[in-house]
Amino acid sequence: MSEGLNISQYLPSAFDQQTSNIGPATITNDPKQSYEFHTQCVVQCLGSLILITRPRWISLSAVRLQGGKVRFIILFLILATSNLSLANENKLITKPVDSLVELVSDIYSSEFSREIYDIEKNNLKAVFFTIEGFGGGNNWQRYLAIYEKSIKRKQEPPFEPTGEEKYKLIGYLIVAIKNNNSIAEESFSYKNRKLTIPSFSQRPGKRNQKIDDIVINIKAHSLEVVSGIN
Repeated sequence: MSEGLNISQYLPSAFDQQTSNIGPATITNDPKQSYEFHTQCVVQCLGSLILITRPRWISLSAVRLQGGKVRFIILFLILATSNLSLANENKLITKPVDSLVELVSDIYSSEFSREIYDIEKNNLKAVFFTIEGFGGGNNWQRYLAIYEKSIKRKQEPPFEPTGEEKYKLIGYLIVAIKNNNSIAEESFSYKNRKLTIPSFSQRPGKRNQKIDDIVINIKAHSLEVVSGIN
């Protein structure tokens, strides 16, 4: 009978290093770090699969013994590749958002948080970010920016993509200000290029009271405010 397989010796070192001494809820928001990690995992897992299967797929009994382990490696590769695609997508949107943050900030202010939502899969993204400390004061403003993917295509039929992609800025605006209002962006709705965001008062005596939703039409080259922004 063929000897059992010790899979631990083939597990990728990149995975071991990333998961040691961290809790289960630890996440990284750094697209570059995520991209590099998943790239390394995919490469090393492919190497592991070759090392596992090359000397042992000669006999049918060896295949039967290793079937479950090979399936585990293939599943891991699928998950890693999926995450790699997401990391690539986040990397593509990060640079234009960084440029916008730099543009609207002053010498004192800095970005406090950022969330990216895929509102039309792989095409349209809503980016919410907060900048605090304008003029050195105790203040903040929440922004919404809408980006649309632009893909370069050949100039002749059938106009196939060339592989070059970027996200162009359709428009941006302030959607919340300290002591004025807050938003529940995680509860926004989107349909037919119309974005609706729940909003709440933060003015004295009216804190957390529901006010008019922020409704925005996303046009080809601009944002149109329908309601909810004073």
